[in-house]
Amino acid sequence: MTGCKQLIIGIDPGTTTAYAILSIDGRVISVKSSKQLKLDTIVREAHQNGIPLIVGTDRRKCPGMVSKFAAKTGAAKAVPDYDISETEKNLMTKGIETENAHQKDALASALVAYKRYEPLLKRVDKILAKEGKSDLSEKVKRTVIIKKISIKKAVNMIEKSLPLVSPY
Repeated sequence: MTGCKQLIIGIDPGTTTAYAILSIDGRVISVKSSKQLKLDTIVREAHQNGIPLIVGTDRRKCPGMVSKFAAKTGAAKAVPDYDISETEKNLMTKGIETENAHQKDALASALVAYKRYEPLLKRVDKILAKEGKSDLSEKVKRTVIIKKISIKKAVNMIEKSLPLVSPY
């Protein structure tokens, strides 16, 4: 996992499908849209930028394409408690350039996912920094989110699976 960035993906499926790729700290990496965009294309594009950790939607009822993306990539799904309104999407994406409403929706979907997990991601970094284990951050974040276990359990799991380095 070293060298590969964890990613947050937002998908807006439809006749014109759009997707947004964010870094684990919420920075926009890419926003694209196209008519008849296939799931495999989104998966490939995501993997060219890193490893999908979370995939989000702006709809309370998770679209099939988002569920299929999660299944194909092993990413956790972030689904809001309610459909995100256009007003909220406009506020969330203000100052970030998008070419069309589909891209804005995909970006909002990714930002919803980021906001949902941001407190946990920051807590992982804070705890690991305090313990002098910041180098485990990426693995711990992935383990905590995907396996839905505590930070402490994730650290223990990861440390037990690390190969021992011989002093000779």
